[in-house]
Amino acid sequence: MKRLIRHPIRAIREPFGTAGLIVAMIALVAALGGTALAAAKLNSTQKKEVTKIAKKFAGKPGANGANGTNGSNGAPGAKGDAGAAGSPGANGESVKVTSLSSPKCNGQAGVEFSNASGSGKACNGQTGFTETLPAGKTETGIWSVGPITEAGTGTSYTIVPIASFPIPLASPLDGAHVHYIDPAGEEVLGTAFSPTTQPPGPECEGSAALPSAASGNLCIYAGNQEGGISGASESIIDPSTASAGAAASGAIGLFKLGGVSSAVGVWAVTG
Repeated sequence: MKRLIRHPIRAIREPFGTAGLIVAMIALVAALGGTALAAAKLNSTQKKEVTKIAKKFAGKPGANGANGTNGSNGAPGAKGDAGAAGSPGANGESVKVTSLSSPKCNGQAGVEFSNASGSGKACNGQTGFTETLPAGKTETGIWSVGPITEAGTGTSYTIVPIASFPIPLASPLDGAHVHYIDPAGEEVLGTAFSPTTQPPGPECEGSAALPSAASGNLCIYAGNQEGGISGASESIIDPSTASAGAAASGAIGLFKLGGVSSAVGVWAVTG
């Protein structure tokens, strides 16, 4: 008896039918990770069946793969061509210098620098003192007389500049504000021909080593006296009036001399 051999596709199709076969194939594809629901024209019942079968046979997601290694840096690019040269800039403007007379520059003379960008001034500075000695400021100096050899017998006298103020006083000083301090530290009163002494007052608390004077006073300190020489406060004279005191520019001294005589010292005056 002759044996019949069935066609393989027909053998699969007949148990499921044509529609069942299509559903089974789609479910297989879905289970393997694809999605064929949109590719086939399935009704809602068939779609549910495909989803059910796909979930049953779908495998679990695999673990994440290891990160790949970073790629090596690319080689530097070639150097670009040089750009075109720029056009020459405009010529600059020279600075103009203008002298400024006093008081156009902060109350002083000076110069002004200017160009198209703007201007600026450079003003002269001020001196430490003004034209006269300010109140409370002190200036000092030195004085000397001799040695003088007496040509004949007896005594003689000489007139010498005792103080010349580099910075003039604001006003002259009268005799009550001029003081002569001898080497012993005593103030000599009266004249060189009739002197008396007493301790100096607060007007002259300094010395020949550290001369000082109270405000509005001239103090003359004798550091040394040799021979028959003497001086006194009333012998310090304002040359402009020939009376005891001091001019704004300084004073002279009238000294009594005897034999070979000399004297040296310092002075201090305070405005």
